[in-house]
Amino acid sequence: MIFIIHHKYTINRNLEAFAKQLYDYWFVQFDFPNENGKPYKASGGEMVWNEQLKRKIPKDWKVSNICSLLTMYMERCDYVPDGLVYTPIEVLPRKSMSFYEVAPLEEAVSGLCRYYKGDVLLSNRRIYFHKVCIAPFDGVTRDTVITLRSNDDKYYCYAFQTINSDHFISWATKHSYGSEQPVFSWNEARNYLVAIPPTQIAEKFESIVRFSIDKVCISQLETQNLIKQRDELLPLLMNGQVAINSDLSFSFRILLQTAQYKLTFYVIFEHNYKIYRDMTKAEIVAKISDKTGITKPAIQMVIDSMMEVVKENVSSGEDVCLRGFGTFGLKHKALRHFNYAPGKMKIIPEHDEPGFKPSKEFKDKVR
Repeated sequence: MIFIIHHKYTINRNLEAFAKQLYDYWFVQFDFPNENGKPYKASGGEMVWNEQLKRKIPKDWKVSNICSLLTMYMERCDYVPDGLVYTPIEVLPRKSMSFYEVAPLEEAVSGLCRYYKGDVLLSNRRIYFHKVCIAPFDGVTRDTVITLRSNDDKYYCYAFQTINSDHFISWATKHSYGSEQPVFSWNEARNYLVAIPPTQIAEKFESIVRFSIDKVCISQLETQNLIKQRDELLPLLMNGQVAINSDLSFSFRILLQTAQYKLTFYVIFEHNYKIYRDMTKAEIVAKISDKTGITKPAIQMVIDSMMEVVKENVSSGEDVCLRGFGTFGLKHKALRHFNYAPGKMKIIPEHDEPGFKPSKEFKDKVR
């Protein structure tokens, strides 16, 4: 069996691209799913002119500034508390949902501010560098970073994607002051107006995108731990202080390749495994015929008839229960989104599909 952990950086980028694309689809194009699961605007949803935004927005949406969704906090401190890390503006990555890099604690000398896991960190220097990140852990930064917290958890993902959008960064760049190192003040954000979706739409977006955000933050923590282990173990491996035990039941090989801000980490487990394949209907017929002595055509006819009965009853909404074996029935699937190609999204409306639930006897037989 082979497990490969390869390019966490790339996986994170795909998750971030999905969140951004869904945001654009729902809140820029206004093609969020309507009550029938179809794209709102493309399906003829009612749009009304908004004088503040100078454009049409969906009916029943409100308009407010971004400060109604996010509040700036500044908790100053004189030093980095034990167990926390220091992440100044320099280590925050560009156009990345989260981060894992930290700076040496001895560099934390002035202008220190606390932040907490889940806070949104926004660089206020040269904001066109697009440094907008979600904190994957508690830590300390400097006052050159704006620390933001959501006013309403239901709008957390929407608020983050809004200030992480190219539109907001471009607007903030124009409203920065200074020439050599332009500075953006969060007070200016009161002039940045956004269309606020109804709560049910924000909650649905939150339920979908929150998974990507949590996954990215967890991945950043794992990457940080992997880098720490690499930096500790690699010198020991190179000078022969530690070795891999060749007597283990499986071989464990780690191939490390590093590049700027990237980590390729392969973990390969080699172990004996069995190969299974599907049994065909013809083989089932032959096996039953051998056990019972009944002719294959007769068995074939019974199996075909049983399959037709199951399909007819399940398609009409009835469960088919075979005691000691399991139950065939319908399973409800919620609305889903996924990228089937770069820059292309597919929406699968909520629907029913056939499913099978094995009986307790069947489960016990397999275990």
